[in-house]
Amino acid sequence: MRTFLSALALIGCAVMTWGCARMMSRRSATAPQASPDELGQLKDEVAPLRAELANSNESAPPEGPKV
Repeated sequence: MRTFLSALALIGCAVMTWGCARMMSRRSATAPQASPDELGQLKDEVAPLRAELANSNESAPPEGPKV
């Protein structure tokens, strides 16, 4: 009986994992894709932010261990 319950839990977990993966793949297939114009706009917005982040990391003093 103990083996049966262990096998039942294992089978239930496998079935739920399969079902979850199947639902997630369906959702990603139906998700709207960004247009090339939207991607270009996002790249234009992200470039200055990355440059600003790189500059702030260069000018920040290195953080050492607190003594």
